[in-house]
Amino acid sequence: MNVFKQSFGQWRALGAVVGMAGAMLAPPAQADGRSATHNLLTNVARANRSLGITENDSRAVPTLVRGMYVLNDNKGAFVGIINEAGTIYGDAQGFQVFTTNGTPPRKMNSEELNDLRQEVMGAIEYDKLIKVTYGDGGGRKQVLFSAVDCGFCQRFEQELSKNGRGVNTTFYVLPSSLQELKGAGVAKWQTASRLWCAENGAAAWKKYWSTLDVAPGRTCEFDPKTAEQTGLNLKRILAGLGARIHGTPSILREDGSILNNEINMDFAYMNKAFGSDGLPKLAAAKQPQWLVAAADVPSSQNGDDAQQTAAQPGAQQSKKIKIDVKDALKKLFN
Repeated sequence: MNVFKQSFGQWRALGAVVGMAGAMLAPPAQADGRSATHNLLTNVARANRSLGITENDSRAVPTLVRGMYVLNDNKGAFVGIINEAGTIYGDAQGFQVFTTNGTPPRKMNSEELNDLRQEVMGAIEYDKLIKVTYGDGGGRKQVLFSAVDCGFCQRFEQELSKNGRGVNTTFYVLPSSLQELKGAGVAKWQTASRLWCAENGAAAWKKYWSTLDVAPGRTCEFDPKTAEQTGLNLKRILAGLGARIHGTPSILREDGSILNNEINMDFAYMNKAFGSDGLPKLAAAKQPQWLVAAADVPSSQNGDDAQQTAAQPGAQQSKKIKIDVKDALKKLFN
């Protein structure tokens, strides 16, 4: 019996060694809203400012933009928009910059705002939207803000279906409702949710505008409440960048500008606005600086900036650890 207990204990210890090895060799977990909140509040405190919240009574919610979060208080009320490193804080009116050296926050300048807009456009999680392609897609990547109870949206879709033959374009649709998620709005947001969660989103989207109906289907992360908040949060981010969504349908172009569509569309208009010829000239991509985790800041930085980045709360250091499993087993059984 004692021999069995000893062997069982040895095997448990072996499992712990192997598990520890796996944990050390596994890639570091991705940063989440908790570290973003910590980083921001630390930088705010260094600047002798206060947002009236603590880490324990607030929550950072991921958005459709990787690396950007909406910070809420413990009652769910909106506090602000933040990034992973805790260096920007803002709302629909714009963004402030916080540093790690305790200097007072300042308004983001126009060059920084343009850089952030470019990063946001590249960080949108397009794969979570409904991809609707016409022709060969035209190399386009436009976000379409639409509402299931919007008459102009229905006309837009009907014009696309009737006069859009031969137009090569792609829309990434964010479905919504013109009503709030209460009372009569519940049914409309349920429809938006069903479209968002449909197995074949593009087919369901096109069919909806001819029948104004969508069959119940699978559920996904975009239930009615999440669908409403997701759209609202993306609009807040875009407004802070100077790209305000005024009604539906509205189209977010690849450069971050907004196209409020015309009521009457013919082929020439659609081809020019939505086709490959309408693709805006994009600025050369820059090294990301705002939508990166603290640990992802390039190690090539030098001077005070590098020291501040290394000391930033929440920063994770990559470290290779080599484990000699044979040696661990030898020590275990001897």
